[in-house]
Amino acid sequence: MVAATWRGYTVAALFTAIAAAALRTRSVPRWVGATAAVLALAQVVRPLGLYASSGPFEPLGAFSTISFLLDGVWVLAVSILFLRRPAPASAMGDPAPAAMR
Repeated sequence: MVAATWRGYTVAALFTAIAAAALRTRSVPRWVGATAAVLALAQVVRPLGLYASSGPFEPLGAFSTISFLLDGVWVLAVSILFLRRPAPASAMGDPAPAAMR
């Protein structure tokens, strides 16, 4: 139970890196970076539940469960975005120079 709660810090680092890269490069829609930042914040708060003995913030309580489910929904939504979004022509290794098109 403690390991499942403390994993929040490592996941928060992952979501922070994703948010920074997404918002800085603008290679994906802004909602990807914004929601990753919100999820990172939720993951930082999550391990503090070790100090709660009851209520929604206790280990494996409502906050922990909801934040875990939101992580999964976010990964699924971004995966669908990447599967549906066409790659730019330059990323596909188009061998013809731009002047020949």
